[in-house]
Amino acid sequence: MLEHHDRRLRVLSQRISKICDKTIRNGSVSTWKHFNLHGEFDFSDERMVDSMGLEVPKNPDWKSD
Repeated sequence: MLEHHDRRLRVLSQRISKICDKTIRNGSVSTWKHFNLHGEFDFSDERMVDSMGLEVPKNPDWKSD
């Protein structure tokens, strides 16, 4: 039973990978131009501190789904 699920997960993963590859290959360059995939990304708590003193509204006008 476990082998069957494992095989199905592998097939699903391969299908998703192919879809993503095809989407990226056939996508417009202008769609991807804003992605910066170079450099170092640091999302640690120390780096994510608000350095400008911006505050999140206490009662925002938008509603979450």
